Amino acid sequence: MDQLRERYQASREAVLLRIAGTTPEPIAVVILRNRLKPTETRKLAQASFAFEKGPERRLRVDLMSASRTFRGDLLRPHKSIPGDSVVYQLLEGTNVSVCGTEIWDSGRSLLPRCDVEALTIAPDGEGATRIAVLLRCADEK
Repeated sequence: MDQLRERYQASREAVLLRIAGTTPEPIAVVILRNRLKPTETRKLAQASFAFEKGPERRLRVDLMSASRTFRGDLLRPHKSIPGDSVVYQLLEGTNVSVCGTEIWDSGRSLLPRCDVEALTIAPDGEGATRIAVLLRCADEK
């Protein structure tokens, strides 16, 4: 991927999204951000008691792009990924990338069992952690 980044002077995010849009392999790319749901953000803006525990940030979908052969539903924006996903290890700051095999829920159905490869990418304009995830259908190797 680094060779493609250098050749085209593109970000990791752009290269991964382009690969997902052009490959015949059953893959998807998901861009995640560690944040609250919009409804949770609005609720926090309202007055509340100091003893009330507010919502916790989760890794939520900003964008998902899949190849034509990927066999799962697209994850909708703001959908959180499973709380036990290996991807959360990237928030600890000790890993540059992580891998695992997981099944994610799209909210409508379960995605196929996928090999998950994730790495941190440039933060958003507010400094929130962003992560790019490559999902490869594990049963179709």
